[in-house]
Order: sequence, then structure tokens, then C-alpha cells
Amino acid sequence: MAKKKNKKNIDVPAGMSRRQAKLAARAAERAALNVDPRVFRGVAAEYDLIAMREFVASATFPTTVTSPSGDVEVHICTVLPGAIPALRFEEEFGGTRMVAVQSPTPSNNPAQDLAAAIEWVLTAEPGENTRRVEATEDTPALTDYLSAEEAPQVTVHDNFNWWIPEDAELDAQMHRGINAANDAMMPSVRLEADKGAAYWTNAGDKAHVRWVRPEEEDDIFRALVKVHAAGELTLGEGSRYAGMFRAHGRIVPVFDVEVDQPADTWQEALEQLGVAIDKVMGDKSPYTAEERKSRNLLNSRQITIRD
Repeated sequence: MAKKKNKKNIDVPAGMSRRQAKLAARAAERAALNVDPRVFRGVAAEYDLIAMREFVASATFPTTVTSPSGDVEVHICTVLPGAIPALRFEEEFGGTRMVAVQSPTPSNNPAQDLAAAIEWVLTAEPGENTRRVEATEDTPALTDYLSAEEAPQVTVHDNFNWWIPEDAELDAQMHRGINAANDAMMPSVRLEADKGAAYWTNAGDKAHVRWVRPEEEDDIFRALVKVHAAGELTLGEGSRYAGMFRAHGRIVPVFDVEVDQPADTWQEALEQLGVAIDKVMGDKSPYTAEERKSRNLLNSRQITIRD
């Protein structure tokens, strides 16, 4: 079929309007995501979004989004009060726009639902919130809102006090609600990782370091097998490799670590582990007998959270 060029050099099939072409492209992208477990593919925040959705309690990062009224700042959050997907503060408190990664999802695609929440909050009036958003054929893809190149500047919080604007007056019920949330949360710290996203979390009786890895599943699994067989799948004394899980198309190795040690205790060892993984990444040599034992062990310690 012949194609025509629109003024932005986008290919538009003959007989189809620019809007129809955009809707068709978005439908094709969503169809691909329904097959591809990596729903957050294509944005630089992919690995942090996985962490924020699955195991980090309280974290935020800002992003600049183009809206009908110009560029505006939107804060991507782990969770909002009542698990609502989006809200906007009153104008007297800055009119800040917030959307949550952890909220009930109308579809099986959290990236699509997050994009719908961003779309809603762009035109929300100060003081508004919503309990449900649902993507339509007109909803932009998440890649239209979040950068593919700019790494997110994530802030991990010790509590949920950021739910309430500074200087806002709270009634007794709101006080009880935020205190209950603070009491129940498991504190986290973002560690520095040259690839993916790594977080330490205090689970009460123990602590964990979880590392969302960027590689394809077969590649990272093979590398972890070889590192384990070499005795290097560790964060050092006081740590134990606990297993791995799949979440949104990525592998997440998990380490149990001593809970009474601060998060940065494990930073240097994490960097050393990254070097060990990189060293064997892409090594397709046949498994040795010891590596076969490691493969069987690692296979036995896998679960899937979201696939």
C-alpha cells in the first residue's frame, strides 16, 4: 500500500488519517506488550519501576511531561493514600501531580495503566484525585511520557509523610492513617549499581538486597550459575544468596543480609559481584560438573512474581 508523509515525517498509510495511524501504532505496541512480559521496556526507569512496584515501599522520582498546557512535572510514586492511582495537591500546596506504580490495575499491563494515570493527572484540577483510571485506544504509551535515555532520580523515603503537603492541617483520621502506614512499611535504601537497580530492604527479622538485572533471562542465569560455581555469588560475610525471581520480564537475584548492618555495608561487595557477573557474561562454554550442580541449585530457587 502506498504511504504518504505527514508534516512530522511519520509514515501514514494512504487512506488513513494521522490520528488513525497513531491509534494503529499504539494498538500494535500494546499488542506486542501483551506478549512481551517486559511491560516497562523502552524507558530508562524500567528497573526502578519494577522495584517500586514489587518490593520498595516508599519512593518517588520526578519527570517532566508535555501536557496541553505545556511542560509540567509529575511525580512517579510507589503508592498513594488508599492505593489510588493519581492525585493533585491543592494549589495552595503547589498543585503537585502524583501517580502511583502500586495501585489496582484495570488491565494486565501496569505500564499501560501508569500511562493512563499520567494522562489523567495532566488535566486534573488542584485538589482532585481519582480511584480508577483505564487506558483507551487514545491513551499514549508510557514511552511517550518517560524518557528512554534519562535515568530517574529516585528518592527513597523513610516514611509516607510526603503524602501530606507541608503545612497542611491533618484531622485525627488522617493522622491515624499515615501513622499506620509508617508503622507497617519496610524501610528501603537504593544502592548504587552500574547496571539495573539494586535495593536494600529491612524486613524486620532479616534484611534483603534485591538486584533487578537488565540482561536477558538466559544470559543472566548462565552468568549467575558460573559465578555461583566459582564461589562468588555472595555479598560477603553476613550474607547468603537466597534465590531469584522473575518480575516483568527481568531476573532479580536476592541476598539475605544481616539486618543489624546498615545498607551501605553491602555496597562494595555489590560492586565486586557486578564485576564477577560481567566477567562471565556471554560465556557460552559448556557447564563443568560443578557448574551443573550450581545450575540445578539456582533452578530450584526461582519463582515468578509477574511474568
